[in-house]
Amino acid sequence: MALAAKKNTTAGSDWFDLPKTDLTPEFRREWQLLRMRGLLDPKHQKKALRANAPEYSQVGEIIAGPTDFYSSRLTRKERKNTILKEVTDTVDATKLQTKYAGIQRDKASGKKAFYKKLVSQRRKRQN
Repeated sequence: MALAAKKNTTAGSDWFDLPKTDLTPEFRREWQLLRMRGLLDPKHQKKALRANAPEYSQVGEIIAGPTDFYSSRLTRKERKNTILKEVTDTVDATKLQTKYAGIQRDKASGKKAFYKKLVSQRRKRQN
């Protein structure tokens, strides 16, 4: 009886007794982010993940080994609590900010208003 119960809660000894997925709200949000990772960087193509979370999975923290160079490790300041925070920091934020600032600058500079005024003056001259 206990063996059958253990068999349902883990993936089996061939999979190193990987536990069933604990579908917490945080896990669901991070799974959704992993599924939509193609939107973050449209130039980097990734294989689509399935809609539902896997039946057996485990979430953990990667610990840098002693053989890793110090330059390749993340500092405490660079480490984030969730995948979302980590991904949004790694996405080229300056590129997005400059693009947004450029759009706002074009809107505020009066280019469209100047053009509309010019077109209306031409129409007045033609009439």
